[in-house]
This record gives sequence, C-alpha cells and structure tokens, in this order.
Amino acid sequence: MAHTEPTVSALSYPSSGPPRALVLLALAGVQIIFGTHYVVGKVVLQHIPALPWAALRVTGAAVLLLLLVVLLRQRLPLDGLTLRRFAGFAVLGVVLNQICFVMGLSRTTPIHSSLINCSIPVLTLVLAIVAGRERVTAKRVAGFALALLGVLILLRVWNFDPDSALLRGDLLTLANSLSFSAFLVVSKPQLERMPALPATCLLFVLGAPMVIALAAPGLASLDFAAVPPFVWLLGAYIIVFPTVLAYFVNYWALRRASSSLVAFFIYLQPLVAASFAFTFLDEAITVPLVLSFLLVAAGVGLVARTARR
Repeated sequence: MAHTEPTVSALSYPSSGPPRALVLLALAGVQIIFGTHYVVGKVVLQHIPALPWAALRVTGAAVLLLLLVVLLRQRLPLDGLTLRRFAGFAVLGVVLNQICFVMGLSRTTPIHSSLINCSIPVLTLVLAIVAGRERVTAKRVAGFALALLGVLILLRVWNFDPDSALLRGDLLTLANSLSFSAFLVVSKPQLERMPALPATCLLFVLGAPMVIALAAPGLASLDFAAVPPFVWLLGAYIIVFPTVLAYFVNYWALRRASSSLVAFFIYLQPLVAASFAFTFLDEAITVPLVLSFLLVAAGVGLVARTARR
C-alpha cells in the first residue's frame, strides 16, 4: 500500500503546544543560522578544498553527535537491518548531499546556493508524487513550475555556458538539493519511528567513513598548519550550529508550525545569505537574482498551501 502521509516533513506538522512566540523565534533563528552558513562556508572554502572540508565537517558532526548520544544516554539501533537501511540513507542524506553542497558552494555564490536550496520542499514533493506518496494537483504543478522557472533564470539558460564555473557550481548545488529531497522521501517512514538524535547520529557516523574515503587524497595533501586560526573557528561554527544545533531546533519547531508559517520563514534563508554576501563578500544584488527569489518563493508558497497538516 502506498504511503499517503505528507512526505515534505518540513511542511507537515500542525502548530500546538508551546507559546507561538517561542516557535516563531526558533524558526527565525534556524533560518538565520542556515543563511549565515553560506557566507561562512564560502570563506572556509577559500582556505580548505571542498572534499577535505566535507570530510572534516561530517566527521566533526559525527563525533559531536556521538558525544551527545552518550551524555544523554540515548540508544543507537545497531541491528543489521537498521544499519543497512541507514547506510543507504547516509549515501543520499550525508555523502552526496554534503559533497555536492560544498563542491557547489566552492564554485558558485552564497546567494545562488541559498536560492537553489530553497527549492528542496518543491523537489521533495515532486519526488513524492513520482513515488506515489502524494497526489498531483493544479496548485502543486503551478508551484513546481514557478520554482523551476526561478532556478532556470538563476542558471541563465538563455546564455548557457558549459565551461562556466558558476554554472557548474549551481548544477552541483541542484544535485545536492535533489539528493537531500530523495533522502527525505525514502527515509521518512523509518525516521518517523525513531528519535531525532539517534537517527541523525547514525546517519553521520555511517556517512563519515564514506566521505573520508572519497576525500582521502585531499586530506593527505592538506597543510593543516597553513590554515589560519580564524578559519578553524568558522569551521567549528559550521559544525556546531548549522550542522548539529540548528537541526534539532528545526526539528522541534517544524513539528509545531503550520505549513504556511514554515514556508514564510524559509524565505529568510536567501535574504540572510544575500545580506551577508553583499556586506562581507561584495556580491551584487541583480534583477535576475531578485526575480529568481520571487519565483522560487511563490513556488514554495503554493506547495506549502497544499500540504496536509
């Protein structure tokens, strides 16, 4: 029997429980953290190559999550079936996701990266429809079309240049979004039956060795002593906040927020990234960027309005 519950988990949970102001603060804080990550990550990637940084980030997150599991006396499911399933989930949700993200960000701009990643709810819904877990509706088709048009404008399809580093970065970021969307679709039934901390820990613990293996040559040649101390501090910020802490705050808030409210706060992410990129990296805010943002935002908004609560 097809799974018929909403697959876009970020757009699925009703508001209830704690004060509304606390939920709003959590949603805003998470998107601000995610928004700053694009600019901070871009700075880190100017000093550490993409693959080695992906390995360091995933490994650091795995170690931190393991410490939290031990301190909070959580239990990791270690039976063979769960390990095999989570190894597959980790390929999509950690290995491909992290590698494509950092390789894309190293070639594109923080603003482009944040805009493309905002399409994840729409891509997730499309994959859920393909898998037979969601229905096709006129609003959903319109939402997908608007978001797709926004991404195509961002990619400047009218001036397609396969040798452009920016285009390659955007396509890698789009691959990152697709891999994470696929992860959400295939892992949802399993993850709904497990607490957030052990599930996330298991994903990173199983994904870290795979990322390390792919990044081994780069790690071996990396001169760790040549990396400035402030870059390591920025790297620690990425591991602690956007990678670990923000996930749990996000998980807590999403279970208590309506779909339209979540969609509204998703729009903060590229706005924060654009503000920081404009201030610290001198990136220009162009008309195509603004138009792309408006189209992607409209697409996510339509998808959010059709999500069951």
